[in-house]
Amino acid sequence: MAERGCSICKAIDGRVRVSLTRAPVRTYWKCEPCNFIEVDTLDHLTLKDESEFYLHHQNRVDDPRYRRYASAVTAEAIRRFELRGELGREDKALDFGCGPGPVVASLLNRHGISTDVYDPVFFPDGMREKAYGLIVACEVVEHFRQPKSEFSKVYELLQPGGWFVVQTERLDFVESFEDWYYRKDPTHIAFYSEQAFRRLGHDVGFDQVEIVDRKLVSLRRPY
Repeated sequence: MAERGCSICKAIDGRVRVSLTRAPVRTYWKCEPCNFIEVDTLDHLTLKDESEFYLHHQNRVDDPRYRRYASAVTAEAIRRFELRGELGREDKALDFGCGPGPVVASLLNRHGISTDVYDPVFFPDGMREKAYGLIVACEVVEHFRQPKSEFSKVYELLQPGGWFVVQTERLDFVESFEDWYYRKDPTHIAFYSEQAFRRLGHDVGFDQVEIVDRKLVSLRRPY
């Protein structure tokens, strides 16, 4: 990990190891230049183990609790989609990294926004090339092994003026990284700050990176 540098800005200087003693004990690297923390690749789960862990999540389309949980990111996604107006009236949306239960897609479809689903494990063939005015990632980006590559993939799938709406917990609001519940999920390997999102978004090519609240970030591909 140290040799290849930060997954966002590629910096090697300014990266420090975060020493933790409580489980899960993994090697974490914090990049001071972009304020991003990631788990060392040697401590990533295998793809098989990661997939099996996801199957234990209770994120079902028919679960009222999870539908309520996804309502905020869905509302933000609808707002961004409607900003496209006449330009985007024929556009589709994509629930990116939807897992086995694509709740966001269900909510968007109910609102009248035609939504495809993609997940590398559960729906690997679900997305089209350069088809979308809106892409939503709800509790997904913290699983990215290569954030810059994944954000670039999303960018290429968006139509000009299209929005990428992200929901994830951010470092800005964490008092103790070691005690943070988000860190204790073994599939969570990438932890972002506002600074990291702005650096990543602009490096990839998004012309707007809007911090909506403590969990939501919206990024726009330029026209």
